[in-house]
Amino acid sequence: MRLSQLFENTPRRVILSFQNGKGQVFNESVSIGFRAINEDDDITYEYPESEGWIYIYYVELQHNGQSGRASEVLKYLTNWLDANNKIALLMPAASGKLSQDDLIAWYERNGFELEPSRHMIRYPK
Repeated sequence: MRLSQLFENTPRRVILSFQNGKGQVFNESVSIGFRAINEDDDITYEYPESEGWIYIYYVELQHNGQSGRASEVLKYLTNWLDANNKIALLMPAASGKLSQDDLIAWYERNGFELEPSRHMIRYPK
């Protein structure tokens, strides 16, 4: 079953779940996957202090997703990160119609900072 089918007869809303170090936040148009970084992750070689941070590893748009819904889901996630005092890390990778520069600018508008390593980090507000 596609995400859009789950929401056909319900009001628009965002759902977040986080269990056993893995999480997902989604609505009918967008899904974002994330997980806690642990000491065995390769990323800790580059960011030794990153154990316990949150790594955002995918943002998936549904084929018939509505415009602007990704920002809503990302905002929900960043609010959760702030409420839980969590630092987030991601590696931006554009696909489809969005350019890499546009994707980076979108993440920057949502509080992420581009690192020299090309990763992006967001500190809690």
